[in-house]
Amino acid sequence: MKLSRMAKLCALGVSLALVAVACGDDKKDTTTVAPAGDTTTVAPAGDTTAPGSDTSVAAGSDLDAENGQGAQAFRDAIDATEGKPLVAEGEPFIISMPNLEGDAGGSFPDVREGAEAAVKLLNERLGGIGADYETGTPGRPIELRVCSHGLTPDAAQGCANQVVGDDPNLVAIGVDFFTPGMYPVFQQYPMIQVLPIFVADFTQPGAFSAIGGCPTAFFG
Repeated sequence: MKLSRMAKLCALGVSLALVAVACGDDKKDTTTVAPAGDTTTVAPAGDTTAPGSDTSVAAGSDLDAENGQGAQAFRDAIDATEGKPLVAEGEPFIISMPNLEGDAGGSFPDVREGAEAAVKLLNERLGGIGADYETGTPGRPIELRVCSHGLTPDAAQGCANQVVGDDPNLVAIGVDFFTPGMYPVFQQYPMIQVLPIFVADFTQPGAFSAIGGCPTAFFG
């Protein structure tokens, strides 16, 4: 299975998934109709930009419409904490991540590294889970516990048992070829799939896959 490119994209995906904040996704019709008979657009003197070629996003505009739900909230949080980082406090929110690493048959450390970077950003700048950056009120820090394992069923089972021992608030599955066997162990926890590989990654109750993953990418 050739997954290295997909895994690198998913490393970014899991980072954004961890920092995204739920927002509305109202899309407005921005179509402009020219007056009848007027087909000429005149640029101001000195303006060499071709009509329609400006793709910049104006300050304060709704980024969700262009980049997806949560983009505007993320931008607002980054801007609000630029000069004054908000550090998370209190009881940690535990996220456990099983991930294939250190095996010649499949190793995806970039997914773990992306998650670690996102957690660092959340905890040290954006105030953690439930923070209110507008009032400067910090939320709970995230504690990421990664269980890296090799490409054998026994190693995967041992990792699954370790995750349950963490008693996490959330299981964020990295890239793992053994999820169908892990789900019976994880069923009492909410789960996020970073890179769905099997049909079970979409049909398992309590598991959420934000992307189509292998079942769609391989056909494409």
